[in-house]
Amino acid sequence: MVVYLALFLYGPLIVFLIGGVYLIIARSKSHKVTCSSLPDILGLLSPQRTPLMDLLQTRSIPNSRLRHAFNLSNTFVTSDKDVHTKFVKEAKSLIRTTPDMWFEIAQRTLTIVEQCTPAPMNSSIDIPYHVFIQRVVLKAIMASLFKVNPSEMVDQDVDIVANGINDLWQISKVCKDGNPSLLSSVNTRLVKWVPHVDNPLNLVIPTFETMWRVVAVTVALIIRNSNTKYLFSEYLSNPTHTQYELWPDDSQTPSVDALIRESLRLHPPTRRISRAIPMFPCIAPFLPSCFQRSLTQVAVADVGTVHRNSQIWGPDADSFDAMRHHPKIKASLSESLRRSREQGMLAFGAGPLKCVAYNWAPQFVGIVVAAVLEEEGVLFRIAEGSVIGGREVG
Repeated sequence: MVVYLALFLYGPLIVFLIGGVYLIIARSKSHKVTCSSLPDILGLLSPQRTPLMDLLQTRSIPNSRLRHAFNLSNTFVTSDKDVHTKFVKEAKSLIRTTPDMWFEIAQRTLTIVEQCTPAPMNSSIDIPYHVFIQRVVLKAIMASLFKVNPSEMVDQDVDIVANGINDLWQISKVCKDGNPSLLSSVNTRLVKWVPHVDNPLNLVIPTFETMWRVVAVTVALIIRNSNTKYLFSEYLSNPTHTQYELWPDDSQTPSVDALIRESLRLHPPTRRISRAIPMFPCIAPFLPSCFQRSLTQVAVADVGTVHRNSQIWGPDADSFDAMRHHPKIKASLSESLRRSREQGMLAFGAGPLKCVAYNWAPQFVGIVVAAVLEEEGVLFRIAEGSVIGGREVG
């Protein structure tokens, strides 16, 4: 009798509370929280005293669409620490590059550019700029990281893989089921190139999908500047870390490193980085993991906004000016502003989950850009367009 009386008295209240919580969850999940300031972004991407597994989970939940679209099983789509450790170890092994290897990469990439040139410059055959850059970058990645012979990569197959990756990425935003037929077509060609690699998209996606955009943007930004073209030509001939960071004596020409940095600042390949955050942080730690996962909402780090923040980068933050990275300019800044600029370069993320290739990738991009610039005007000509862009992850 007491039980029935309690249910009679408190039942409507319980139903009301459950319904209210459900409405809060439904409304919260339909709205993304956007972090546009540097402190907020650092707090999102690099929260203090947060276990690695929790960080992995906050990243994997928004990336679940990519797991379905590409059948991925890497660290970007799971909270499994063992998977993360294995991926990081494998990625570091792939990008470990000795000085002699940089010279080999430079010469090989120059040959790849020549292979990707469709016809003599005075012919009437044209190919879209993005197709040309994608061919060069994908061949360079497969040759440098996986030791694939680029001459065995037929352009038609390269185009299917490159376009397939981009199309599957876009499809994942609107369709949970993806496109299995297209995915199979991409995987068939990748497995043919690297039969010894298990699920090659696990490694190809993080490198190719962003890198080709960085190369395309950087070439477009500097192609008509004879001083910078000469600088990249010098780097291609001597692809050392010293040459990469070398500032010419005239103090008017930036280093290759500064040019790549400025390209990444102005046009980051990933403008928005998503994380899943608990809607009820006070009670989340006491709930089973299945409930924790459902009681989250997506927070987005607006990298593009921070990279163009005039309080950090000055009134010309929207302009391409690699000289802002000059050591003398840095030395003239206040300590707090200098720290903000260092922390505010977020093209590779921040915190424990920062991209493992943040040191290697810019140098590799520099070599690919240098190889393209070396042959532009000799084997082919790049016609200028009107738009420079990137992609979003949201």
